[in-house]
Amino acid sequence: MDYHLKPLGKTCSSTGKDFVPGELVHSVIVEKNGQLIRMDFSEEAWSGPPEGL
Repeated sequence: MDYHLKPLGKTCSSTGKDFVPGELVHSVIVEKNGQLIRMDFSEEAWSGPPEGL
């Protein structure tokens, strides 16, 4: 199966804060309406996978 996902985002999915080079980022892939969506979170905003996953 082939997956086509966007590359690492430029901002945190939770806070909207811009990522800086070298920053630790957590990424998750979720299914919404039959589509795979990548969500990227800064270390400070990461508290585990989003609810319901």
